[in-house]
Amino acid sequence: PPHTIPPHLHCPGAMTCGLPDEVLTIVLLRSSDQMLLRGREVCRAWAVLATSPEIWHPRLERLWHGKQCPVLHRRLAADPSLTDFKRFWRSMRDSTRTLFHHIDEICGDRQGLPPGVWCFRFKSQAGRSWMARDPWWNGAPPIMLRLKPDGTMKAASDAPGLWGRRGDPAGEFELAEEEGRSVIRENGHPSLRLFRHPIHWGMYLQSCWTVWTAFPMAPHGEDPFMEDDSLVLGPDDPVQAAEIAAYNDRARGLL
Repeated sequence: PPHTIPPHLHCPGAMTCGLPDEVLTIVLLRSSDQMLLRGREVCRAWAVLATSPEIWHPRLERLWHGKQCPVLHRRLAADPSLTDFKRFWRSMRDSTRTLFHHIDEICGDRQGLPPGVWCFRFKSQAGRSWMARDPWWNGAPPIMLRLKPDGTMKAASDAPGLWGRRGDPAGEFELAEEEGRSVIRENGHPSLRLFRHPIHWGMYLQSCWTVWTAFPMAPHGEDPFMEDDSLVLGPDDPVQAAEIAAYNDRARGLL
């Protein structure tokens, strides 16, 4: 069936752009996101149509499908001042944000996990002894930890010898911002820096030794973006190297 512009969006000025309504609608519906941005500058009619909900609502739904950003999604959806066009582009801008904007992003609702829960695993750089005790490296579900708004942590799964039994206190954490990135420090270990998954935008933390995800952690080998070879932070980082030395000094002092 022919494509037609919804009556409430019809603008006679569209013909001044040299295209009939039906052709103009097909062009806009099939244009890329970036082309629609440029199309707004063609004429007034294109500016109206190129930002209309008929164009952007389905694009927004496709964009959000499978994304792991419940706090952002809820905030954008609840703001009546935003059009679908603005929600789309604010979502794109937010997809690489590496600063926590709200405590709920640390301690709040999750998709596929209980509120405030982070999945945890060691990196291979932590050493074979830690890998041997880590369920994730042995084909089992990852360890889970709950971070609470008061800065305390609890084991959210059984991890004897590491974080204790489910419900056991697991220490404390504090939040900082360094070089435009959120950083979490917990229990004297090397600091955790905030990153974003390139596909579903989920938030994750990493240090040279560990990875924490605010989304369900895929089994070993199933998510190439979350394998050690793809994670950029290692012991050669100067900040991490200094924190490793300080941690080891404290550990030796306890012996």
